[in-house]
This record gives sequence, structure tokens and C-alpha cells, in this order.
Amino acid sequence: MFTTAAMADEPAKNVALASEGATPRASGQEVAGQWGPDKLNDGVVNPGAAKPTQSRWSSPTKDNEHATITFAQAHKLDHINVVWESACAPTFSILGSTDGTTFDKPIVDKGTRECVEPLGEADPQTYAIPAELKNEAFKAIRVVGHERRPIGGVKYGFSIWEIEAWTGAEPTPPPPPANPVALVPLPSSVTPHAEADPFTLTPDAKIVAPGEARQAGEFLATIMRASTGYALPVVDSGDTAGNIVLSVTADAKTPEGYALKVSSDGITATGNSAHGVFNAVQTIRQLFPAMLESKHEVNAEWIAAAVDITDAPRFAHRGVQLDPARSFVTVAEVKKVIDTMAAYKLNRLHLHLADDQGWRIEITNDGRVAGDDIDYTRLTSISGQTAMNAHGGQIGHSELGRTGYYTQADYKEIVKYAADRHVTVIPEIDVPGHTNAALHAIPQLNTAGASHQGTPEQPTAPANGTGSVGYSYLDPDSEVSFTFLTHVFKQIAAMTPGEFIHMGGDESHDMTRRHGHAKYAGFLDRVVTILHDLGKKPIGWNEVHEANLKPGDTIQYWVGDPAPVRAAVKDKGARLIVSLSTQGAYLDQKYNAKTPYGLSWARTGDFDVFYSWDPKAAVNLSDDTIRGVEAPMWSEAIRGGDQVEFMAFMRSISIAEMGWTAQNQRDVNDFKQRMAYQGPRLTANNVQFFDGPTTTWQTSLAGTNSSAKPGKASTFNVALLSAPGTVTDGKTISPDTRNDKVNTPSKSVIGAGSEVTVDWGDGTQSAATVETNLPRSAFNSAGLYYLTGKHAYAKAGTYDATVTVGSLTTKLTITVGADQADPKPLRPAWDSSAKPVVSVERDVVRAGDRDPLSASGFEPNVRADIFLGETKLGQLRPDADGTRDFAIQIPPGTPPGKYPLRVVQGERSASTEIIVFSDSAQLPHPIAQDALSIAGFSSQADNETPPNGLATAAIDGKKDTFWHSRWQAPAAKAPHYLDIKLPSTCQVLGVEHTPRADSANGRVKDYAVYVSADGATWSDPVVTGSLPSTNAPTVIPIKPTAGSFVRFEMTSNHAGNDFATIGELRIGGLCDGQEAASVSATSAAGSITASEIAPAKTPLKVTAGEEITLAGSHFNDAPVLVWDTSGAKPVLVASPTAANGAYQVIAKVPADVSEGDTLTWRVTQTGIGTIELPLEVVKKSVDPEPSPTPDPTEEPSPTPDPTDEPTAAPTGEPTTPAPSASAKPSPSLPITGSDAGWALALVTMLAGAGLTLVLRARRMS
Repeated sequence: MFTTAAMADEPAKNVALASEGATPRASGQEVAGQWGPDKLNDGVVNPGAAKPTQSRWSSPTKDNEHATITFAQAHKLDHINVVWESACAPTFSILGSTDGTTFDKPIVDKGTRECVEPLGEADPQTYAIPAELKNEAFKAIRVVGHERRPIGGVKYGFSIWEIEAWTGAEPTPPPPPANPVALVPLPSSVTPHAEADPFTLTPDAKIVAPGEARQAGEFLATIMRASTGYALPVVDSGDTAGNIVLSVTADAKTPEGYALKVSSDGITATGNSAHGVFNAVQTIRQLFPAMLESKHEVNAEWIAAAVDITDAPRFAHRGVQLDPARSFVTVAEVKKVIDTMAAYKLNRLHLHLADDQGWRIEITNDGRVAGDDIDYTRLTSISGQTAMNAHGGQIGHSELGRTGYYTQADYKEIVKYAADRHVTVIPEIDVPGHTNAALHAIPQLNTAGASHQGTPEQPTAPANGTGSVGYSYLDPDSEVSFTFLTHVFKQIAAMTPGEFIHMGGDESHDMTRRHGHAKYAGFLDRVVTILHDLGKKPIGWNEVHEANLKPGDTIQYWVGDPAPVRAAVKDKGARLIVSLSTQGAYLDQKYNAKTPYGLSWARTGDFDVFYSWDPKAAVNLSDDTIRGVEAPMWSEAIRGGDQVEFMAFMRSISIAEMGWTAQNQRDVNDFKQRMAYQGPRLTANNVQFFDGPTTTWQTSLAGTNSSAKPGKASTFNVALLSAPGTVTDGKTISPDTRNDKVNTPSKSVIGAGSEVTVDWGDGTQSAATVETNLPRSAFNSAGLYYLTGKHAYAKAGTYDATVTVGSLTTKLTITVGADQADPKPLRPAWDSSAKPVVSVERDVVRAGDRDPLSASGFEPNVRADIFLGETKLGQLRPDADGTRDFAIQIPPGTPPGKYPLRVVQGERSASTEIIVFSDSAQLPHPIAQDALSIAGFSSQADNETPPNGLATAAIDGKKDTFWHSRWQAPAAKAPHYLDIKLPSTCQVLGVEHTPRADSANGRVKDYAVYVSADGATWSDPVVTGSLPSTNAPTVIPIKPTAGSFVRFEMTSNHAGNDFATIGELRIGGLCDGQEAASVSATSAAGSITASEIAPAKTPLKVTAGEEITLAGSHFNDAPVLVWDTSGAKPVLVASPTAANGAYQVIAKVPADVSEGDTLTWRVTQTGIGTIELPLEVVKKSVDPEPSPTPDPTEEPSPTPDPTDEPTAAPTGEPTTPAPSASAKPSPSLPITGSDAGWALALVTMLAGAGLTLVLRARRMS
């Protein structure tokens, strides 16, 4: 007999949770090892997570499948919650069982429902227990899906995120107190005095802050002066009455601790150190109205509730990590983050300064050791201009990563700014992995054991703007690696006063596969020694537990089994920073599936999710082994300081309280209520955050005093309103209830349709207008509202006006007089008359390289598309002044030629031109993708979401779709192949392979290409080879081979497993009588001819500065680029005749070449294969120098008189016109003294005929 849990004596709870002892089971699951029944009651709903890590059950692909939850004991139930996935069961039943075996109690009998959109979303639904079953004690419940929803015409399994069974009404958070002391993080002890009068700040108040408290006093005064308009002098002495008094009494045990007392008489705060009193100042800020944070002077009642507080932190390390390496964050943006961190007592800023995508800290050549020939300035001159490309984590936009770097002066400025706010900067140079930016910049690092081995053609690793990880590494066997790191860390250590430097150490997957864990650990040991020798303590991600750590060295635990980390603490004396991604610490993870940027492979959710775990329990260690907690943010899909803020706040504030407040004092429902008051503070301070539905946001309204002239209609800014979670139509303000494919709804204390009115204080009222620079959207929280009204005062005077917003009111004073200034608008305005302009630093650039771009005159915060020709490169987003400066990447594989570069923002656009050249092979004569068809394949993943996974995705002309070999039930084994049918019999010239765009999974390494006449008979491959591990297209040239079918075979991938993926395959060939393009080059010494399929047999002999005639045939009508690959510079751009694809141009050999030099002129055109013209520089021929001849000893014989006199006297100047610039000079002959006689006769004869002989004189030595 079952024991029934009492309902009346206990609060309602969800008895279906695994933590309550309930066990799940199901009739089956769609994928073995994934999406099993254990996900049904784990308390996790994460629709934003990567598909393999989503916590949902997915049924077998049959109807009438079911899931069951069996309770630890029988319970009377109030209601059932089922959180359906969008692939729901349109017809379903929920059945109850009193014995756990027989399900004969229908809670819902053949219910129907509409499945939610979009795909992957969560849709919670509540089903009440019928009245007739209210007294039943249920041992189990079962959800049966009678049919499945078709998706794309295919019925997969149906999915459920979670099943809940509640014993009563779900608890609701308590209402907020009328006079709240809503402090975050929660202090150790808070004693409010609700009946006592509050403290009121007056214009006469002072801040008394002697000695070590002075800096904290000045900090507080700066904030309060801006919003109150009060003088607030900071003085060394004074009594408490009406003032704020700060002091320091040293206590080394809890240096960050403080005591604070607020009464009607004044505020006193005593810190245990300068840092402690600074922490007290942050608490004082939160005791005043939220508009204290305003940058504008406002009218408000500046009161602080009476309270006694004593406080000290749980952990010493409470941090946030920024990732400027992937997408740059400016100095000003970093400072703004530091300000918000300090406000919530976060005291460690971890800067991830280098990764695969970019290098962000200047390193000079000063102090290089003997023999070190590395040019360290290349780190920023080259890899400071690289960054992330657009990323799959971005929804509905494709903003490119931002480029740039910190000079050493910039870095020192950040360090000092942080230190002034008691925030310690911890720099990170991640090694030995995550080092592609260093390998891209420094040739010497590309040694035999590194992830990229330098070659004459490619001395450094290609830049990589993807989010791929684990592929790059430094050479563990090369001393150059450690010379480099010693120099880099030495300079960073000299600029970093803090005791820690982060060495990274994570995700060196390819390094350990190639070199083994012993070499990896040995590399880490060398770095640990370098840092210790510099007087710094190393921090590393949890993989560094393999290193020979010393007591006090720190491991940052982010993922995986905690056992090795615990062992390092126990056996090596290491200490921990806990940043557990699976619990809720990674700030780059999406809030939900609608979040338009961010990732979803780890724990997603809002600030309550990030709050609801304990670092001590996560690692099962005592607090004294834990330095603290940190919230990392990675920037694969995050762009700019505002997006950094949006993803960091409020969740990093959850981590702040986790690190500050004792675990037994923390309660998530209480935290939600206190956080409701923090939103208006951030809005008033112009800080972005996610104002989602987790709490009901409070508001803050304050008037703005003004002035005007009498009898003149004026527009007044009457008030500022901070109201997170709301929207406006320009007249009213309402909670944002939009819940569609893009928007997440929110909640606010403000009423729906709240009107804004102004009582002008002269007996008149009118409606006000609501303006904002930042309406609430999926990308940002609701910005500050500027409330404006139009009015004319008839007479001079001082008027007390009142602004009403729904139930909120505030006051302002308007002074009217002939000598008063007109009111000035407070809302920053953008000059829409500015003309859009775009420019680039280099108008000639190599494909794959970065080119700094500058755009101005565009609307702020509105994305603009960037086009190279017709190819969209991505998007940029202008700053508040309408500008954006960063380096764009010319896509690898871009065909050479002249391109318009356009920036387009709706009706606003600007353009410039650039010339692109390429060292890489071009696919000759691409056959149109719609002329190709799939003739066969080894396998395809038809369980992917179409069109992905299918073989046809490899030739659909879309590089963002992909073919995948079958990866389960059963997984296909290598080799894999795709057979492609051509439109006719063609001379196949090449294949272009483009990897899958959004993932390196299954990236092809070794390949073979076959050509067949009938698609059935395949002989030996026409070419085999290996592809690089890059996301760029690779052209595979093929010796011309006739056929109608092409097979692309994949024998291995870069990960070493059996998967294979392809983004796109293109075939190049001559079909239907097409002829290969060719070029002949003619110099004074002769001619050569080369074509797409036949290279020149010998080089053309040329001389320095010589003009060469180039004649091309069988080109298309696109521009032809001739490029000198030896000097890496353009020779010319030609335009063929559209009618026959022929052209003839003159190209000039550089004048600065020398005899014996060899040049290669590359002739390229979109759609045409590369043609190369080899040139050999020879000595320029010179006229022979004759021996000098002595003057004649006798007069020459006289010449007979001409028969006719000339008709005019000679002019003294030749009458023959000078040769035109285009005329070729005739060969010249030298005339010597012995020839003077016949020359004189010739001149006389020609003169008689009215002609002139032009002679060249040469001085004889």
C-alpha cells in the first residue's frame, strides 16, 4: 500500500522532478544515446542549446509512443505541466495511475493542440486535474502522443522538454515591499528600519572622506553631481548631520568588508580598507532612487531608506571575462563594462587578448634576446586587422567581427582605470592552442611541429575568421616557441601590476593527437616556469591540471569531469576559479532560441538560471580551496560594447551575488524581486541588458528643469523615464507583450497604455510625446525615454509643472523670462543630412587579406550590408555618430578583378572601387550549378533538417547548406563519395570544394577525383590530394579529361573520424564547343603564348621598362587583371571586346628590375582559369660605340649648286612634326666622321625636295 504525501501541511511542489525521487521511462527514443527519457524531469528546458545537448525527450518515429514519470510516493495532484517542443503531438492523452502500472485515469483524453512555432521552441501548457480525480493518489502519470506533427513533409518523433506534476498551486514570488532595500549583491546583514525617517540628500550636503577614503568619496561625488546638480564637495572633516561620511579602519582579515548606517541624520560608512569603503559606496548608490545614475541633471526626491548593514564577500575573486580577440572591444567600451562591474562588486576583469581570430595587445621589439629575429610588431599590424566573420549564432543578421588592438598605452590606461575602481585586470595569452593569429603574423613560429608548417608560397598560417577550435598550436619541440612566449609574457607582465597572468591551455585537441599528452604537458610546464620567473602566478583552464603546477597556481574550471581538478587541488596545492559552463556561467550563451546573437552549446537562460547553482557543490570542495567565480564571455557571435553589455547583464550580476553572498542566504525568488529594481538603474546609466520576463521590472521617473521665453511656443524635455520591458507608440507606454518568432515578451509594473500628460503649472495641461533612441527589440533593452511637450507661457515667472505617466508622477521647475535661454533637447540626435561615404585604406588587395574600411554618414545602430560586387560580405553597424571603422576580409577564392565595394543601409548607400588579385588557383569555366545533378552517393544524412544532410545540398549553389554522410542508425564508414552528372560531355578542368560553413565537423582531408563517360565505369583517379583545414574554397586543378560524370571521393577527414561534410562542389570544364582562353605576349625579342590548359613553353625575354603587347582571345566580357606575382602588384586591368572576347593592350615591364630577374605575369578573369606568362629580364641592347675619328685634314669636295633655289629661307628648326606618343621610333644608325660627306650631300638633296633629315648626335669620348 502506498503512502500518500500530505498536501495541506506542505507547500506545493513539483513531485515529477528527479530531485524529488521521481523516475522517468519511455516507450523508446528517436536516437540512441541522445534525447532520452532522463531529460523529461531534470528541470532543464534549454531550447537555445545546440541540438545534441538539448534537454528533451524525442519519441521513436511512430504514433502512440509515450513517456511515463513514476513518483517516489503517491500524491494527490493539482495540475500537470507539459513543456512541449515545436515538434509536438497534435493529438495526445495524459493518463494517471494509482499503482504505477495501470493507466486508467484520464487527466486529458484525446486532447488536441496547435504546435508552436518556430522549430525548436518551448511551449509550456498546464492541464488541471479533473474534479473527479482530485482525491486520487497518483503513483505515476503518462503522456501519450497519438500522432506526430509533420515537419517538411516528414513525421519525425514528437518531443517534450519537461513534465511537471504539482501538488498544489505553484508558489508566486512575494510582492515587492513599499519602501524596498533592494540591494544586489545581498549584504551579509541588512537591518531595515521601515518606520524610521529616511535620509534626504540636500544641496548643502558634503561628502566627508579623509585619507584612504578620499578616492571613494570623489567617485561617489562624481556620480551624484551629474544627476542631482548639487555641489557635493569632498572634504576631510565634518560631522554626520546631513552628510555622507566615509572612513577606513584597517582589518586585514576581511579587507573588502564594511559597515554602513543610514538614518535621517546622515550616512556613515566604514571600510576595512580603501577597497572596503569603495564597496560601501556601491551600496549607498543603490539606496537612492535609480535616477541617481542619470547622466542628465534631474529632479527627484533624493532619499535613502534607514538601514544598518554589515558586509563582506564570500570569495575574493568575482570576475567577468571579455573576449576582444575574436571581435574587438574598444577602450571606451571596456571602461563602461568596468564601471558596471564595480557597481555590483565584481572585482576581476579577465581580458582574452589573443586567439585564432585576432591578436589585440601591442608587443614591441624592445628587449629581444640575442638571436631573436622575430618582428613582434607584426602581431598587431597583421593580426590586429583580423577578426571573426559572420557566425551561425547570429540570427537575422550577419554583422562582421570588429578589428583593432590595444597599444601598450591603451592597455595601461585600462589597467589604471580598473584599479581606480578596485578591479584587477588579468590578461590572457592562450597557449599552446588558440594560436592561429600568432602563426598568421609571425613566420618563425610556423615550424615543422606547429599546426601550420611554413612554405615559400605560404610562410604563415592563413587567417581564420570562423569559430573553429582545437586545430591550431605552437611547436612544442621548437625553442622559437618559448623565445616568443618569454618575450610576450615579459612585456605583458611589466604592464600588469596584478599578481596573475592567464596562460589559457585549453582545447589543444590536434596538438595532443599529433604530439601526445606528454608533449602538451611539457609545453605547459615551460610556460608555468616562464610566468613564475616573471614573478606572476599562472591561471589556466582546467586542462592545465596536467601541468606541474605549484601551490597557489590556479585552475579555471569550465567543463568536464571535476575529478582531475580536485586531484590537482589536493596533490598540487592548486586553487580554483569556478566558471562551469554547463551550470550557467558562460555569458555568450543565448537567453532563449530567439536571442539574435550568442551560442547555445552550454547552459542557456536568464539571470535566474545563472543564479541557481552553488560553485562549492559543483566541484565538491570547500570554500577555502576556491578563489572565486567568474563569468566568461566569448565573442564568436557578439559585436561591440552594447552587445557585450546585453549578454553580460543581468547574468554577470547573478555571478556577482554568487561570489559575494553566503550560499545559505541566497534565494532565487528574493533575488528576482531585488533585480527588478536594478533594471531602471542600468537604463538610467545607458547600460544595455536583457529585460526579459524573469521579473516584473520597476520604473524610475524624474523631471528635468528647464527655461523659456514668455509668449514663445517651445518644446520642453519635461522628464526622463527608465522603464525596462516596455514599448511606446510615441504617446503611451505599455509592457512589451509581443511574443512572436523574433520578440521575447517582458513584464513591467507600468500599466498597459499608460498615457503621458503634463500639468504646466499655469492652469493648462497637455499630452506629452515619448521619444527614445533605442526602442526595445530582440537586440536590446528598452532605452531611456525622453518625455517632451510643447507649450507657450504667457507671462514670465517660475512654474512648478507635473508629469504623469500612468500612476507615476514627478515634478519639474520651468523658469520663464526674457533673459532665459530657450529649452535645449536632451536626447542625442543624429544628423540625417550627413552624406554616406565609404573608403578603404588600400584600393588593391589580395583575396583573403584584410582591408581597413571607413564608413560615415549612416544611421546609428542600424545594420548596413557590405557588398563586394554582388557578393555580400556581411554587415556593419554604425556607432552613435554614424561611423564604423574596421578591417573587412576579401573572401578567399574571390576571382581577381575590379569590384565596386558598396555599403547599403536602406535608401542610404556609398561605394568605392577596389582591385582584387589572388595567388590561389581559379576554377576555370565553372559549369552552372543548376546544370549539374546528383547521379549517386555513398550515403546522405536524411535525418538532418532539409535541405541539409542531403546530397543535393552539395550542388544547390548555397554555401550555407551542406551534405553530410549518414551519421547514425547506422553511421556510414569512409570512404564516402558523391557522383555528379554534367550537362554534356565536357573537358573537365577542375573541381572547387567549399567546406561546410557553420562547423568543422566532417571537414574533408584526403580526396580523389574520378571522371567517367557513363557514370558506371570508373578508372583510376585523375587527381588525389589533401585539402587544408579551412573554411575557404579550394580549387583542385585537373589535367583536361573528357567525361560526363565526376566522382568526388573522401577517404579521411581532419578530425580522424568517419564523418564527411561538404558545403558546395563546383565543376569547371569546357562544354559544348567552348575554347580555352589564351594570351600571347610580344616583346622586342619575340613572343610566347599560354592558355588555361597549356602553359608557355619558354619565358619571354624582356628588358627593364619595355612595353609588352598582350593579345588575348576567348575571354568573357568581365575585366581582365594582369598581376605581377613577383612584386605583388597590378600591371593593368583590361576590358575585352564583348563580341569575341578578344583584347590587345600594352603592359610595361617595371623599370627597377635587373638582368637575370624572372617575373611571372598572371592573367586572370572571373570564370577563366589562371594563365601565367613567365618573363626573363635580359640586358637592354645598346648602340655600338664607334672609335673617335680625328678631324679631317682637308676640306671636303665642294657640292654642286642645286638646280633650283629653295623657295624660302630655312627656319633653323626642323619642319617635320615630332613623332606621336603612340608611334614606335624607327631603328637608328650612328653617323661617324668618315660619313660626313655623303651625309651633307643627302641633307642638301632632301632640302631641295622640301624635306628635312632628323639626325641624332652622340657625344664621342
